[in-house]
Amino acid sequence: ASWVSTLASPNPELVPERVVLSEFGYEREERYGEQTYLVYDNGERIPAGANAVLTFDHVCNKFPSLDVAKEQVSLEVSTDNGATWSKLTIPTYSTNSNWTFVNSGNISLAAYAGKTIKIAFHYTSTDAASGSWEVRNVKIAK
Repeated sequence: ASWVSTLASPNPELVPERVVLSEFGYEREERYGEQTYLVYDNGERIPAGANAVLTFDHVCNKFPSLDVAKEQVSLEVSTDNGATWSKLTIPTYSTNSNWTFVNSGNISLAAYAGKTIKIAFHYTSTDAASGSWEVRNVKIAK
């Protein structure tokens, strides 16, 4: 997999078992405004007629609330090489109260059958509200 970050400062923490998207949004109990896209840059061709699904494990923690976490983290898809992005619904979130990973649930990519797509994990924070979002085990089943 070829992941590319749009973070202006150093890349998100890329460790073998997970990606920490909030490396600079929440650190040592201080909050910093930022916006980061972590993009699977190779492009993924979804075969015509395929009922493809995407799944991943993730954990949200340290956000002011779970509702804020759901506003500030998203999964997005592009069919025009990243010029525009559309949000995909993440069915399942963690509790925002611990570091226990949960599976996202099945995210249908059937609408993109026959197309080449890019997938992005989008993290947004403000000086007033930020937290940590960690993602691992990203899979597309075609």
